Amino acid sequence: MSLSGPDIRSRAPAGGFCRMISIRPRVRGWSIVGHRNARPPGDPNANRGGAAGARRAREPREVKTQPWLRAHLRLCRRDCRDAFVRQSRISGTLVVKSDDPAAISLLSLEQAGDKSGEFTVDGAEQDHVIEGAEKLLSAFYLSRDMAQKMSAALRAQQKRGDYRDITNSDVLTTRLTDDMRAVSHDKHVSVHFSREIVPPDPPDEPDRSSDSDPLLAKRLAASNCGFEKAEHLPPNIGYLKLNLFAEPGICAPTAIAAMSFLANSDALIIDVRDNRGGAPRMVSLICSYLFDVPTHLDDIYDRQKNTTEQSWTFPYLPAKNFAGKPVYVLTSRKTFSAAEEFGYDLKNLKRATLIGETTGGGAHTVAPHRLDDHFYIEVPFGGFVNPMTGTDWEGTGVVPDIKVAAADALHEALKRAREQTASAKSTR
Repeated sequence: MSLSGPDIRSRAPAGGFCRMISIRPRVRGWSIVGHRNARPPGDPNANRGGAAGARRAREPREVKTQPWLRAHLRLCRRDCRDAFVRQSRISGTLVVKSDDPAAISLLSLEQAGDKSGEFTVDGAEQDHVIEGAEKLLSAFYLSRDMAQKMSAALRAQQKRGDYRDITNSDVLTTRLTDDMRAVSHDKHVSVHFSREIVPPDPPDEPDRSSDSDPLLAKRLAASNCGFEKAEHLPPNIGYLKLNLFAEPGICAPTAIAAMSFLANSDALIIDVRDNRGGAPRMVSLICSYLFDVPTHLDDIYDRQKNTTEQSWTFPYLPAKNFAGKPVYVLTSRKTFSAAEEFGYDLKNLKRATLIGETTGGGAHTVAPHRLDDHFYIEVPFGGFVNPMTGTDWEGTGVVPDIKVAAADALHEALKRAREQTASAKSTR
């Protein structure tokens, strides 16, 4: 669905659900207005009610927006308040999921007439991207049967012309991703657009660790390898805010420095509420500080190589470990992939107490593959098998030991850590 303000009159791409909306600029905010006749194409109830019903359908009504959308609009309002005071027009893109019309996949807003950030695709490139995605799914996806189902779904929608009117690159990649996930329920599979030239895939079997990528090393250094915060909280509780499990070939020194700084804490809280995953080898490195003997964490299956690799803690660390000390892991719905592996392993090994929300539910390993100069696809090629449970957390997420809202997880962990360390000191 494309938007243009202050009055919007557009429709969703074919096959998607259309909720027509208007965005009316005000001096002090935005008004989001919906229309009752916003129904999926072909809905038999679209014109229900005759002429009177049609008149009522055209009458705008206030509609409730999801909390995150309201937050997004508030953010845009702050950034663009002066423009709204001048009553300038805006435009943008709104895409809803084809299998869940209540869920918004893409929302972008910009000043009307500003096309500098837009990259358009024609029919030939669209066909090339879709056909390339089908081939790469067949070649690399973890489950051959599911790869065939996703490819068949893309072909069917392409044949029906569901993608024909999509010319915006971001809308196309969002729609293809949603359609593949609607079939597979795999949150790792995705198509992406890049304004930079996408490099070719490495020949033969690539080393998926990316340790030698200088651009990656530069990006990781700029974010401190995902280690946002390491601090001591009273009385002597170590707190680590970790937003990424980065490649240890690049980021091991940062990890070692953070864990060494916290080494003398009486208890440790590791916060992965905003962690979307990363490298399993960094999971192994951080876990190594929590055990005093080599510990089997996971088995990782690779379909392309047809191999299963065991993941263990490291036998040697250049710093003290936390063996025997209480450990708490904070989770949220955003916690995903390798961050879920971290929590899942520690929970089932009974080495940590998980506090927060059930995690996102993505247990597959993934690698990028080039489609053309500006498009690539992330294809899950393997998965985890935990030696304790014989399974993984794909689709279900990791259920915490103590369920609280993510915003309350740190407070709950601190309360429990202080109680536990105080009790341990009183019995000495």
